Order: sequence, then C-alpha cells, then structure tokens
Amino acid sequence: MNFSRSYFSAAGLVTLLLASCLSTQKKTESRLPAGSASEDGYSFEKVGTAELLDCQTFTDILKTKKFSSVESTLGYLRKHYPKYLSFHIFMYASQSIQTTTYERPRVIVFGPEAKFIFTFNQQDSKHSLTGTDAIEFMCFNDQPDTKAFTLYEVRFRDNADDKTEFRGRPNLLEGPNPSKCLGCHSGRTENQWAINSKKENFNTFIHPIWDPYPFWRGAYNGVDDNLTARSHRSDLFTTANTIERSEYEKFMKTTGARNQGRYKFLPPLNPSNDMPNADLTGLLFYLNFERIGHQLKEASTKIRSDARTLRDDRYSLLFGFSCGAPWNSPKPYAFDSQLDDAFSARTELREDLRQNILTYQRRYYQDRKSLLKQMRDLENGIEIPQLPSDDEASEIARGFGLDFARMIAPAFTFAAKSGIDVDNWGLNVTPGAVNFHYGTNEPNLFSRTIIKNLFSKSEQEQLLRFFPADADYVDRDHACPIMIDAIQKQTR
Repeated sequence: MNFSRSYFSAAGLVTLLLASCLSTQKKTESRLPAGSASEDGYSFEKVGTAELLDCQTFTDILKTKKFSSVESTLGYLRKHYPKYLSFHIFMYASQSIQTTTYERPRVIVFGPEAKFIFTFNQQDSKHSLTGTDAIEFMCFNDQPDTKAFTLYEVRFRDNADDKTEFRGRPNLLEGPNPSKCLGCHSGRTENQWAINSKKENFNTFIHPIWDPYPFWRGAYNGVDDNLTARSHRSDLFTTANTIERSEYEKFMKTTGARNQGRYKFLPPLNPSNDMPNADLTGLLFYLNFERIGHQLKEASTKIRSDARTLRDDRYSLLFGFSCGAPWNSPKPYAFDSQLDDAFSARTELREDLRQNILTYQRRYYQDRKSLLKQMRDLENGIEIPQLPSDDEASEIARGFGLDFARMIAPAFTFAAKSGIDVDNWGLNVTPGAVNFHYGTNEPNLFSRTIIKNLFSKSEQEQLLRFFPADADYVDRDHACPIMIDAIQKQTR
C-alpha cells in the first residue's frame, strides 16, 4: 500500500505554527514520501537490483576501476546507475567540509532508500571552495546485529592540489568514520572518541544531519519543496522566497550551470521525487528509528540502579509512543488520566515522567525557534514572520509541542535510565536536539520498532496488529488498555 504524497509532521507543524504566529491547533493532512512500508522496511520506490547502489558495491567500484577523479567516478555511476542518481538534492549553503555557493551547490544523492548516500561539490574559479577533491558517503548497515550509520570519504588524485600523499595511487579511501566527521555526526569531540572508544560502541551514535519538515536550511526547495513540487500547498506560505527562487532559476536554466561540470552527470529528478527534501526526510526518519531500535535491544537486559531493565519497562516505553500522540487519533485520549492509571503504583516514576514531558516540551520549542533563526541567518530571502512572544510560544507548546513531548518522554526516560545516550537520537548537529521527523504514521513505525526489539514473539503477534505498518492510525481502543494492564501487573 502506497503512502500519500503528504508529509506534514507534527514537528513540521509546530515549526510552521511558530513561523506563522498561529496559536490554535489546526487539522492538516500528513506529508509522507510516496514509498511503501512493510514488515521488512521502507522504500521510496522499488528499483531493480542491478541499479540499487550500496556501500559495498561503491567501494568495490573504487578499488577495481581505480578512478582518479570525481568526474570519472560520476561518469561511471551515470552510465550504470542512472535511476539511483535521479534521487538528489542541491544545497546552496552547507555546514559540511564541502563548501558551496548558489552557483556551485553541493549535491546529495540518496537513491530510493537512503541506505547509501553520497555527496560532492563543484570546483569554481571565482571562489575558493573546499572539499572539491572528494566524494563523501554514508552507509546504513541494516544487518540484524548492527543497524548503524558509517561515514567515509574518498579523495581523488587528479582533483587534489597536493598529489604527493597519493604516492601514485588514483584515490585514497578514508574510513570508516574519519575523525574530522565525528564532531558533527556524533555530537562528540575527537578527544572524547579517543578516550572512550574502547568503552562504548560509538558507531551507534553516528547519525545523518538533516532538518525536519517543512524548512531545510541551505537546500534549494528549502521551504516545503516549493520550487519543484507538482502541487505546492501555497496556503502554507504566503510569501515566495524570492532570492532562492531567482538563484534556482539561474542555476537550472539561465546560466546553464545545472548541465555543466559535475552536475551534468545527474539525470533529471525522478518523476516521483519532485519533493526531494521531504522524501529524504521520510527515508531518514525510518532508518534512524531502526538505529534507535537496535540501541534499545542492546540495552534491554542491562540491570539498572532500580533493579529493573529496559525490557521490564517495555510496555511503559511503548505506552508513550502509542497512547501519547493524540493528533492522529480518531478520538481524543485522556493521556493524563492514563498516565495516572498506568503508574499508580510508581508515584516517583510518574512524577519523573510528568517533569520530563515539560522538559521536552520546552526543548522542542527551543529547537524549532533555533532552526528558524538559522534560516534567517542564511540570508536566502525566505521571509519568515517575527517569532511569537513567549506567551504565544507557551500557547503553541501546550498544543502540538505537548503532544510531541508526551510521546517521547517515556522513551527518553527509560532509555536514559538504561544508559542509552538519548542526546544523539535526533538528526541535529547539536546533542540533545529533539528534531525527530514525525508524520501521522511515524508513531506507528517507531512503535513497531520498539515491539520488534523489546517484545517476545508471542507479544509481537498480539500487538503488531494494532500498529499497521502502512497506515496512519493506531488502534488505541484495544492497544492502550493492554499496555496499561501490563504496566499495572508489573508494578504490583
């Protein structure tokens, strides 16, 4: 069953409310990629095996073909993997090592699943851009015992200013996880990695960096994919981002830069990928949930100071994601009274959860506020209204922000008690950011991740039917009472 093209996440809606200074809850449709969720995973579009590029295939190509330039590598990929390359994004402002301009954007190629993503930029005689001698790539290992992202960089001799370090070799592959990548993609410094590398599996902390819907800092189509989408929801944005639109037109048509240099190796956007930023968002939230689910599984049997394990609290964790997100419920659920019922015998824990709900509610608002400020700082012409006052922000936070906080507070509370570093669960440079990418069915997908990693086979059979993988609803009438009953039995 295919998802609708809409991907209007709770996270994005709070952002939009902040941008629009609205203070009332508004029912909207969900914006999800036109992909398919199933028991086995999530995919934007089915691509034949011969065209499905992965990390192992790419590194094998580098070794066997011995390419000495970015251009020769891209030429080969265009010939053999054109459909994969049709899933791409242009970044005119990037926080990465690969620097950019409007005329020389960075390219993110992510394919139909985003399990193998690679990036490159373009040399420019007018500007001194860095990183033009390399292709950076990220791989998602989805083996049952891993579920983690890994980073690499390959530098090419013909594109390098200093060729001595190559010692005759056509390219140099650095990785996994070059130290220069870790500060941003893990929230840790190089020293922290060096000191603690033997104590913890830091690979689980590595994650992509990507903004939530509907604003993507520095990306063309950075406001609701409004430059390429066939049907743009103009009611969401009354003012066109004129500078970005003008520069995009020049890049794509006026100057012809889109069909020159390295960009010429990119096919046109895939016809079903006319909202590339939202599509990548959808793919990454699914993979990130897989990463988090593996962390939960790894920590599930670790005995805590309260003589409990994460598996002991599996129903409590699931309770938050399943029963704490009323925005996509067919009828309102009295979450506060459910919280009292579920944790009636654990008064101290119940109060911890209540406090954490308020904590993450505030943090969520601050994340959205920071994102909008950074959008303005890029000076890309996007006219975002004045941020709301603190009183207005509090009003907003009591709506969607509170719904979001109710969802994540149990997960963060129990995961942190089990020694999991929840500060790296978001997809942000800043540790502790809670910019998860939720749409109407993301609670379903993450709930399924929790069930598959923490529950027994018989429990999975009982519960998964309430969380359809390809639907945007949870059968709360049946699921929530089961969870509350199980939590109460565990605490008697």
